Amino acid sequence: MPELSNIQTFIEIKNKDYSSALEAFKQVLINLEAWNEQTERAFENPNWREDGTCVHSELMNLEPRTTKYSGVKIRPLFQIWTERMDPTLKSNGISCDLLIETDELIANYSTGEFREYTFDFVERLVFEMTNNFGTPTYFTNEADDREPFDGLRTVNSNKLWSFDYALIPIELRSIYSTPPNTHQSRTNGQLLECWKTKLWKP
Repeated sequence: MPELSNIQTFIEIKNKDYSSALEAFKQVLINLEAWNEQTERAFENPNWREDGTCVHSELMNLEPRTTKYSGVKIRPLFQIWTERMDPTLKSNGISCDLLIETDELIANYSTGEFREYTFDFVERLVFEMTNNFGTPTYFTNEADDREPFDGLRTVNSNKLWSFDYALIPIELRSIYSTPPNTHQSRTNGQLLECWKTKLWKP
């Protein structure tokens, strides 16, 4: 399988009420003009299935599609995380992801240099996610998948900054007030914009 980059946000929920997260993710896809018939069927009938540890659904099998911003394809993923899967969770959680083949975004693997169009494309997608969910949204590589959420939830500074680019609601600013020497941040309206200095061009 190809290496994947990830635009993701994470929501902790009570019980099994996925409705608000589903509605927010649906609106993201509609706004991106990435909504289609297969997606509508999956959202209308997710077909939740539990196997003792994992919760499966049709929302884990959505096909890649383009957005209004680019011909680069994204694959939406709506995934349930349970306390049995991750003991550090205090309740069930949901990750909402936009997966992108890394080859589409990287110009040079040896340096990690991004293609020039990557910056604007990713920032637009991250903004759509943050704007609809009101939660931190991160752009990560495959190795750092979910690491920023683990860092935020467990107050682990080594994981907190495991991203290339992120938008953080301003009320969490104090947590991100002291970037490591690898990152920079600035206030952007009601959001804190953070990025990896070596790789990103905000």
